[in-house]
Amino acid sequence: MKRGILTLSKAVCLMVLVCSGSLFSVHVAGGESDADPYIPMFRGNPAHTGSYPTDGVPVFHDAAWKFEIGGVIGSSPCVADGTVFFGGFDGYLYAVDTETGGELWRFQTGGIVQSSPCVIDGVVCVGSHDGALYAVDAHNGEELWRFETGGYVISSPCVVDGVVYFGSFDDYLYAVDASTGRELWRFDGGDFIHSSPVCAGGVVYVGTTGGAVFAVDGETGRELWRFQAGHWVNSSPAVVGETLLFGSGDGFLYCLSASAGRELWRFRTDEIVDSSPAVSDGVVYFGSMDFHLYAVDISTGRELWRFRTDYWVDSSPCVVGGVVYFGGRDGGFYALEAEAGSELWRFKTNDIIFSSPCVMGGVVYVGGGDGFLYAIE
Repeated sequence: MKRGILTLSKAVCLMVLVCSGSLFSVHVAGGESDADPYIPMFRGNPAHTGSYPTDGVPVFHDAAWKFEIGGVIGSSPCVADGTVFFGGFDGYLYAVDTETGGELWRFQTGGIVQSSPCVIDGVVCVGSHDGALYAVDAHNGEELWRFETGGYVISSPCVVDGVVYFGSFDDYLYAVDASTGRELWRFDGGDFIHSSPVCAGGVVYVGTTGGAVFAVDGETGRELWRFQAGHWVNSSPAVVGETLLFGSGDGFLYCLSASAGRELWRFRTDEIVDSSPAVSDGVVYFGSMDFHLYAVDISTGRELWRFRTDYWVDSSPCVVGGVVYFGGRDGGFYALEAEAGSELWRFKTNDIIFSSPCVMGGVVYVGGGDGFLYAIE
């Protein structure tokens, strides 16, 4: 780390992060990002809408396979070219065949891999608790380059136009050339960056554990605006049209103007919101540590429904074909009907789930605290 001694607030926040993992009504544009093509990265596209243009699993059959590693899986998987990529608390980045569940290769880093990988042009980018961002050949697992920072890299990379954006616990948001690993610029967020950056319209948005959310010019790293929430922002923002959405440790889901950072509305839950929102058909879906998954109207911030689980929900939901998928700290993986919130099915694992799901080709992939990656169909 760049500082020898952590402040008390940072130390408390660090322990939570490693162990975790409405004011008024306005008109807000909704639904523009629903048709965004899938790109293999956290939340399925650079706007992080969590809405996947693929076939889901509206009716549960069984786990097609499960793949065991030597530790917790907090990283969220992504799928590219018949391979599912994910990281583990055992320090490895894994590549597993989507059809058989057989290991193709593994790549060892020097720390926990909680960051979720991104795959672009045959290259897998992922962060590690050893402070590095790695670029690995997607076909054979050979290291291409690494970029060293001064703190944990839990933030999941977002790649747009040949540039990798990611945050670090050294307080910086980085922009790195995807081909070479050369630093293009860095932006000082003033506190740990656990949140994963979102990219839309040439602007990069990211939150910090100090509660600030920044909009930064993607080309220059210049600050455009900042917004201060009431507590940490570990939730990764989502952008839909002119709307920016994110959760906070103060228990609110916030909706801001993406262009100006002006608050449009906020929705209160009864606990921390570390879950990253998913957006589909004008509805925002997100979890809270008050045990609920919520559905909120994006235009007004009005609650449409809530679904109660048996423990925290800090897994980030995704939406496919009118079904919402998410995991819970109660060990359950849930599929809900998106319009009314009724349960369609659930799959029980042997431990907590804070990995977020990826849905592709009629299969749901999700990691568990029990050390298994599950392929559910």
